[in-house]
This record gives sequence, C-alpha cells and structure tokens, in this order.
Amino acid sequence: MMNRQNVRNPLRRTSDRVERWSVRSLLAVMIFAVPAVSLRAGLAMYDSDMRTLHSQVAERHLVTAQLLSDATGVPTEAVDVRQGARVGWTEKDGRQGTGIARVEPGLTRGATVRLWVDRHGRVTDPPLSTGLVTATAWFVGLMAGAAVIAVCGGTWAVVRLILNRGRYRRWETDWKQVEARWSSRFIE
Repeated sequence: MMNRQNVRNPLRRTSDRVERWSVRSLLAVMIFAVPAVSLRAGLAMYDSDMRTLHSQVAERHLVTAQLLSDATGVPTEAVDVRQGARVGWTEKDGRQGTGIARVEPGLTRGATVRLWVDRHGRVTDPPLSTGLVTATAWFVGLMAGAAVIAVCGGTWAVVRLILNRGRYRRWETDWKQVEARWSSRFIE
C-alpha cells in the first residue's frame, strides 16, 4: 500500500502548499487564541470593574431625603424624564446635607426619595451593579475574541491576495509563451 505523504502531486504549486500551510496555521491560532484572549480580556475587565464597584460601595451610601422644592423644569434628556429638585437629608452622624437631585416629575415639596450620597455629602450616582460588571466583562471578552477572528481573517485575505497575484503573474507569463506557439500555427 502506498503512503500518501510520499506521493507528490505534480499539479500542486508552491503557492498551493503555502496556502494550505497558512490556512492550517491561522485556524490553529483561532482555535487557541480566541478562547484565551476572550477569557483574559473578559476577566481583566471584570476584575477592574469589580475594584471600581467595591470602591464606589465603600464611598457611597443611600439616604432618605425630603424634597425642599417641587420637581420642576423640562427633562433634559428624552430617555430620562426625571427633573431636578433641591433635597435635604440627615446623615447617620446627625449632620445635615442638601443638594440637587434628579427625581421623578410631579413630586412636591416634602416628598421623600432615596438617593446616593458620597462620603463628602454630595449627591452622586449609584455604584455599579454586579450585573453591569458581568455584562461588560462578557461584552469585552466577546469583542476581544471577535478582534482575533478579524485579524486572522484579514491576514488570510492578505495572504490570498499575495498568492493570487503571484499565480496570475505566472499564469500570464506562461500564457504568453503558449499563445505565441498557438497563434503561429493559425497564422501560416
């Protein structure tokens, strides 16, 4: 029985072997790099956002505040219909705090709202949620994997372009030689 490895195909060009080698190499890179890069990028993003979340949770706390003015004005964003109102609250240590908070429209003076305050007594946004941290990490991981695939695809396109240009040049050179012989047969 013949060993297929030892049989050379006389029609296979060097460019065909380079193409086959390139495809296999790029597939191997994708198989190993996509999961590794995705996982590393996603975990790095998760760790970074979790540090931010822990920092925000340590620096911010919820208070119950009373509106010192009616919620008035036109919403500034189409998505966020909350309106600004002056609010006041008492900290756990008895200090009084005041600020401007975005509240639901139509609330009147004396209504109570829950809001986040930083350690300096300024109204602030709530800390990141673990759901947002997880979703961001997944998104970053998926985008990193997609970037690896895009780079491999782009590399493959460039390799094919280079190989095909060489093939077309060789084909054109060979055709000029053959055409000269063929056309001389018909001219006589």
